[in-house]
Amino acid sequence: MRLSTDVTPAELQVFLEETEEQISLLDRTIVGLEKNGADPQLLQEIFRAAHTIKGSSAMLGHQPMAELTHAMENLFDMLRKDKLKISEEVTDCLLEGLDTLKMLKDELCSHQEGNVDVTPAVARLRKAAGKASTPERHRSWDAHMPSQESGLRTSSGRVTESSAESVSDRTLGSLAGDGSYENRQAA
Repeated sequence: MRLSTDVTPAELQVFLEETEEQISLLDRTIVGLEKNGADPQLLQEIFRAAHTIKGSSAMLGHQPMAELTHAMENLFDMLRKDKLKISEEVTDCLLEGLDTLKMLKDELCSHQEGNVDVTPAVARLRKAAGKASTPERHRSWDAHMPSQESGLRTSSGRVTESSAESVSDRTLGSLAGDGSYENRQAA
């Protein structure tokens, strides 16, 4: 697995610790959604957990993890906006995504190239989300990622592709308050 070459061992360790915390939260709460219903506060909390992992993994250059958590985040977003109802199928998709996410994290912990394929889990998550989405809302992961010619725009200003690879943890916290960003063409 290819990570940004600017990632230090200390930054990777912080990422792994934070990711473990977010995975634990997801692990505790996904099954509870089906049992206890879609509590808005709980949905917001688990949406943020997936969003945090997505952003951090993308900044590290771990595209499979970012793609997987993006698909999970989309499903959580539909649930919290009441555009999709929690069901056994949705819960199963989220649990499959969570299991795949754990395998990706374990690969990073072992420092070994793995063969975890996120494609089946992502496809299943997107299929579940597609049952409630319209074409305008269901955009591919590629539409959210900067191309070679583009940079990221945050509330604090433009971040170029090359500088985005070396963004530190403190910079992650300075992204837009809601964590959103827009893909913009470089000037």
